[in-house]
Amino acid sequence: MSSHLSHGASGAIRRFAGWLARGSVGQPMLEGIDYWEELRESPSQMEICFAIFANVLELDEQGEPVNEKHAERRAAVWLYRYGTGHLPRVSRTSSPGNASFIDCWRTMPFGEASAV
Repeated sequence: MSSHLSHGASGAIRRFAGWLARGSVGQPMLEGIDYWEELRESPSQMEICFAIFANVLELDEQGEPVNEKHAERRAAVWLYRYGTGHLPRVSRTSSPGNASFIDCWRTMPFGEASAV
């Protein structure tokens, strides 16, 4: 296996960076929440957001991402809580690859669940 990121993995990271910079991560969940101003003032919070995305992103045997939207959603949940102080209301879904908010929150990194 190569020691470099695949084109798909680097593309997923570039897309996430672009969405974050444009304020369009996690739409429609984050619609109307101006998280960019907050992140600009606290670069360590932006680092946490990227860490959540990267730690959730899974790659197949060829190094291609298999759950990019899920990783984005997990980062968006964190941004929502960071920007509003509370958790988003998201209904459970049963379609494959769509984790519910409850499932996302149970495995949230950095002890965030205990802060609720």
